[in-house]
Amino acid sequence: MTGTIDSGTLPRLVSSGHMTPADRSGRFSILFVCTGNMCRSVIAERLAMDGLCARLGDGAASFGVKSAGTAGTDGVPIHPLTANVLGRFGVPGEGITSRRLTERDIDWADLILSVGREHQERVTAMRPRASQRTYLLREFARLVGAVPGTGLDPVSRAHDVVAAAARMRGRVPYVEPGADDIPDPRPTYRAFARCADAIHLALQDILDAFCGWAASPA
Repeated sequence: MTGTIDSGTLPRLVSSGHMTPADRSGRFSILFVCTGNMCRSVIAERLAMDGLCARLGDGAASFGVKSAGTAGTDGVPIHPLTANVLGRFGVPGEGITSRRLTERDIDWADLILSVGREHQERVTAMRPRASQRTYLLREFARLVGAVPGTGLDPVSRAHDVVAAAARMRGRVPYVEPGADDIPDPRPTYRAFARCADAIHLALQDILDAFCGWAASPA
């Protein structure tokens, strides 16, 4: 489904086909990846959509956001605790079902953010050329902190930030392997809430970098 981000209903904004360079003009697409697409990547997807709406208002329609799981099954309802913790942020979580990651999803995305190394490795195994735009969520949040801001519009800035982050790889302070992973939460509300907080924290730096630290619209 494609369309305009609505901060009230937050529909999934997806393109079912492969995007050519001409198709990408004026748009930026983000794909979040976890294992089953029932918890972590769904939380990231919905919080990212909500954050774009808060920062850009109607301009958020220039961003496409979706999520998928490396071992997901199409059409399975998300974990009930996923919807519960999204509610803490005022984000609706009803009616969402899981999706399995496909090569078409990878081709669609300008930026692919995984929650664990195994998901990052799966993406690049499926599409080796996607390595320059595939990151761990926390890794990318650290990288954008070292990227200077620009005066470009948000879509152009997002493309430039991804290109700059690729150049920054290996030049930011060392982080222990696995430190950037966001583990699958245990089936308790507290564990899901901690997971959602970690995702939300990482997304703030990323969305601020894309949107130029724009204030929320009145």
